[in-house]
Amino acid sequence: MKSLLISLILLLTVAGNFATPINASPDESVLLLARANDTSPHALYKITLDEAGHLTKTTLLAASEGYTLVNRTPEALDFVRAADEPPLHIMIETGERLILEDDPTPSADDLSEKWTAQILAQVTPLSGPRDFHPFSNGVIFSMTGPTDNFLNLYWLDSSGTIQQLTSVEKMGDSLQPLLSASAEFLNWRPQFLSFLYRARQRDMQGRDHNELRLYSLDDFSDVPAPYFGKTPVWSADGDWLAGVRLNDTTPPLYILWRVEWTTREAIEVGPGCNPAWSGNWLAYDGHDNSQWQGYTDCYANGRVFAQNTNSGEAIELSAGIEGYVLLIGWMGD
Repeated sequence: MKSLLISLILLLTVAGNFATPINASPDESVLLLARANDTSPHALYKITLDEAGHLTKTTLLAASEGYTLVNRTPEALDFVRAADEPPLHIMIETGERLILEDDPTPSADDLSEKWTAQILAQVTPLSGPRDFHPFSNGVIFSMTGPTDNFLNLYWLDSSGTIQQLTSVEKMGDSLQPLLSASAEFLNWRPQFLSFLYRARQRDMQGRDHNELRLYSLDDFSDVPAPYFGKTPVWSADGDWLAGVRLNDTTPPLYILWRVEWTTREAIEVGPGCNPAWSGNWLAYDGHDNSQWQGYTDCYANGRVFAQNTNSGEAIELSAGIEGYVLLIGWMGD
């Protein structure tokens, strides 16, 4: 009788989880935003993966509270319930709920204005400077030359010296004169003094020639990177890129891939987009809609998944959550 009771308790414990056990790092938690329809209030959930790979769901914001998402930053989600109520802030890193009665005081120091003044004192571009990306010893920004419309990336160091980093008008496979060319900063490579950027060119025939490249500030080298249509994201160690590519169906679908930088080993994850890394997990929004209108679009299907990059197995993080669900990101990252 005692052994039967123990077996029953174990059975109920397993049934209370909604995922097949998979090896996982302890206490990996992800935020999911859910909504029943386009006009209903939002709900916010924390999904935690324990050491055995089970999923535990914690409600951080219930739909019955009547809040709707109005703003999203890398640090917090802002919800409102009524026009005369202050917004509810939920911190992405911790899940903490805050209500701020007063607007935050803006910073007295506008570094972008300082950098712009330093740059314009030395050069007069046709466009820019803009899109500042600071690092420890300076800042990277976009700017044209004084006589052409080619937008390149430049480096302003702590001493005020400007150095051009890219030359997109000299890259690519176009044999035609260029109508336009630009370098777009995408992101920093973790653990390395390197950044990823997209080189865009359009020739006089209207044909586009685009590629991804990695620029190293250690030795000022510039090398091709595995191509993705949307901005790919790095793993925490800087060894892997995850992003989407189009398959060859008509109409095409976004397929999520992860690529190891050194070996260029490419692993197909499946239909999806908006990837986010945490340890050996890669979370993403599911995607199965054949409608495609450009690289900036992602027709998610309202389900969120995560692949264990060690085993290759995938689980649905949004299982058991009603409505349309979107990935917000891993907590603490």
